[in-house]
Formats: sequence, C-alpha cells, structure tokens
Amino acid sequence: MFDPDALRRLGWASPARFIAPCAGEAHLWLVRVPPAHIALDALLAHLSPAEQARAPGKRIEAKRREYVAGQATLRVLLARALGIAPAEVAYRRGIKGKPYLAAPLNAAGIMFNITHSGEMVMLALSVGAELGVDVEWRNERTDPERVARRAFGAHERAALAVLTPVQRRAHFFQIWTCKEALVKCTGLGIHSGMAQFQVALDGHGARLHGAHGRQAGVERLHVVPLALGEDHAGALVHEPPALRLRCMLLDALPDPLAGI
Repeated sequence: MFDPDALRRLGWASPARFIAPCAGEAHLWLVRVPPAHIALDALLAHLSPAEQARAPGKRIEAKRREYVAGQATLRVLLARALGIAPAEVAYRRGIKGKPYLAAPLNAAGIMFNITHSGEMVMLALSVGAELGVDVEWRNERTDPERVARRAFGAHERAALAVLTPVQRRAHFFQIWTCKEALVKCTGLGIHSGMAQFQVALDGHGARLHGAHGRQAGVERLHVVPLALGEDHAGALVHEPPALRLRCMLLDALPDPLAGI
C-alpha cells in the first residue's frame, strides 16, 4: 500500500535533511508503518508513559502499529523542530480533543495534526496556521451511498449520483477526507454535523460549497486534496493565507529521522 516510487511520481520526496517549518509553509510527512514482523520497541521508547499505556488498547494489530508509529514520529518531528528531546514534548487538548503544544512550548507557534489509515500515517506541521489532515484507505467494504446519506449534504450527494461506480468511490473518499480534515482543522469534531460542511471538487482542487454551515468561520478555510495513489485518499485544510506545501516521505524505523 505504501509505494515510495509511486508517491515520488506524485510529488512526494525523501528529504536529505530535516527542515523545520516556517511561516507561510505547511510540512506534510507521509510515514511508512513498520510491517507486522518488525518489533516496535524502538518506537515505543519515544512515547510518553500515557501513550505507552494506551497502545495495547488498540486491539487491531494494524491500528496499534499505526498509532505507535504515528505518535513516535510526531514526537520526534516536534522535538527536532523545537530543539528538545522527544520526552520533553507535551500536548494539551481542546474541548473536542484537538492536540496543541502545551505552554511554554506553544510560544514557538507550531501547529500540528495527525491521521492514519491503511498502514499509512500523515503528519502536518505549520507555524501560526491552524490545520487539519485526513488520510483514508479506500476500503472496499465501505459503502459510499450509506455514508453519504448520513454525512453528506444535498450538493455532495448529487455530485456522487451522476458518476459511474468506480468514479463514485474515488470521489466519495476524496470528499470524505476533505470533510474530515475540515472538522479536525476547526476542532469541531466529527459529531458537529458533517452534512453542514459541503465540499465541491473541480479541476483545480476543492472549494467549500455555498450551502455549508457557518460555524468557526469555515467559509474562509483552504481545502487541499492530496494525491496519494490508488489505495488512499487524503486532504489538508488550513487557515488563510495559502501555504506553500512541502510533501515528504519517511520510514518510521529504525528512527523516524535517522540520517536527516
């Protein structure tokens, strides 16, 4: 599922060195989750005691590995950007659970978000701009029509209805990731009423449809679909102004930033 060569053809690159995000940029990292036969001890060592205790609660092995790889890589990235050790990275959470750096680390202005699905983790970092990301494995068991009836608005459902089954599935996952990234950016959470936020795709990307809800100033947000190949869909949503994207690939092991 994680094909580095295919992702490089889509514009993702393996960095030669770590570059901290700066104002006007969003750094996106796609992380390869270690396969099932590789021990996660080195990654677990980067987690906080609370995160280590939470990991066994992920009963599905693939989800547990995604969680460990994602949290460890996030800590290492934030630590490198802040010039501290991973163990010193401390978060706080908003009302709906959106994570932020705790004081005094938040003085650096670094914002971040994390998502994982189908053995892929995506991390996003910016300076001074709220953002949200979502990645979804295009699981064949997902029923686009059933989910759309519950979570899509009238314009989104109409856009799906005129497509072929193959087109409909691809379009559904792209819209869904845009909507997920939007509620993660705003901190509203997925229970805020997904059908109120309508996304329209066109040849230039995505835009918020005029019929969407007005909570949290969503009408001003930038919605950016991301190219992740045939198996995954993804999206970034961020506050204005438009940000320059740096899209990078990373292996979680042996160390997320070994060699760069």
